[in-house]
Amino acid sequence: TGDMVRAGQMLAVGESNISLSDYSIRSPIAGTVLARNVAVGDLAGEAPLFEIADLSTLWVDLHLFGVDGDRIRPGLPVQVERLSDGQRAALTLERVLPRAATASQSTVARATLMNEDGRWRPGAAVRARVAVSEHEAAVAVPLSAVQRYEGNDVVFVRDGDRYEARTVRLGERDGERADVLAGLEAGEEVVIEQSYLIKADIEKASASHDH
Repeated sequence: TGDMVRAGQMLAVGESNISLSDYSIRSPIAGTVLARNVAVGDLAGEAPLFEIADLSTLWVDLHLFGVDGDRIRPGLPVQVERLSDGQRAALTLERVLPRAATASQSTVARATLMNEDGRWRPGAAVRARVAVSEHEAAVAVPLSAVQRYEGNDVVFVRDGDRYEARTVRLGERDGERADVLAGLEAGEEVVIEQSYLIKADIEKASASHDH
């Protein structure tokens, strides 16, 4: 199990219980042995002796729920991330299956993943982001830069050695960035990592002044 085999490669030798002559059992395709269901001395029956699959191309099935299923269509770009280690691949949705998944009642969209190096394994759990539309933003910030402060969306702008909590009005966002419609000019320096620490410092200073 796990070995790579060539098309036509001999996997085992059987012996006919009628003629007592030997015959070869060969792989019909090139691929990976997923299961071996026979050992030396076993009787061959109707069950498969070996299970072999070509893993150089895999399907990625994405389960869509609710209104998301209505927004997804073939041809959209999708970023797939493996949950176990963060490995990513940029794919294109090829089809949306016409029937819902029975157990989850979800809509299933499918993309093809090229896997010549064998780094992706069947059954691996993935997370995916599908871009349903796109536009060019004049000013955008990472979502990690945005904090809620006094009921508003703010970013922390550098002003010399200090940081100012700047209220911003946000537009559309994807899984990584948000479009800034007002409150921030292009080129201004904002905190994009651990901005929550600056928020905590400002709130702590405000609390001290209240006392």
